[in-house]
Parts: sequence; C-alpha cells; structure tokens
Amino acid sequence: MLEATSPSPTRFIVVAACVVVAVVVFAMYPSQIVPMDPYQAALLDVQRKNHKQDYAEAAKAILQILPLHPQDAELRYQLAVAYRGMGQMDYAATQYLAAISLDANHKGALYDLGYYYASQGQLSGAESMLARLQRMCAAGMACAERDTLSAAVNQLRLRQNYQKPSP
Repeated sequence: MLEATSPSPTRFIVVAACVVVAVVVFAMYPSQIVPMDPYQAALLDVQRKNHKQDYAEAAKAILQILPLHPQDAELRYQLAVAYRGMGQMDYAATQYLAAISLDANHKGALYDLGYYYASQGQLSGAESMLARLQRMCAAGMACAERDTLSAAVNQLRLRQNYQKPSP
C-alpha cells in the first residue's frame, strides 16, 4: 500500500538554493540577454525561406530590406539563390557577381556562379571561379565547394575536348 510521505527538509533546501542561485545569476547578467537585431532576424528568415524552397517569398523579403543594406554580400547571395530557385538564372548571375564584388571570398557565390558557368559550357568563367576557390581553400583541407566545382569543371573539359573535331 502507498503511504503519503512529506517532502524531506533536505530536498526543500536544495530546491530553494537552486532558485536563489538562478535568480542571482539572472540578476547579474541581464545585459547578456538581448533581442536579435532586426537585420539579422530578417536575414535568418530569408535563409529559412530559401532552404524551404519558398524562393518567391525569399526574394520578396530580400527586396524589401536590400535598400537598407545595398552593400551586403550575403543579402545579394541569398537573392541570387532565390532567383536561381525560380529559374531566373540571368538575374541570379547578376546577384552572384554583386555578392562577389562586395566580398571577394564569398565561397557560396563563387561556387554557385562557377557551377552556373560550367552548366552553360562557359569553361573560362568556371575555371576562374574554381581558381579563386582554390586560392581560398587550403591545400589538403576539406572544401566541398572547391572539390565539387573542380569535378564539374573537369567534366566540362572532357566534354569540350570530346566534341572538338579532329585535325
């Protein structure tokens, strides 16, 4: 049979001590708890929309905040991703170039633009983006963007060499 037990005095003291410590810590560090910057919140929202493949909504959101941050490479990159997702590759390429002009080391933009060039058969453009990624990524270190674009460029080289007429 179950008997009713009263809480032990030790348990009460431990719980009370934990509450006091939590209140003291919270009171000492209120400045550590800050709301997210509106720009950062908007960028995070855009990244989520692109990740969920809601490209039209992502582009719409970016176009609303871009006038406030026209020199932001990440916004330009996210806009390029949205345009690419909507199949508007000319607009995407323009935004990739804008992102790269603002941040010459933007791996995502270099990779995506290089891959776009490779898909269009533009070997020199793809090689140029690959060369920039190779300079950025240390030799022997993992760099998915460099490695994937390198494979695409090599495939393009093979296709173009295969298609050349024999002399």
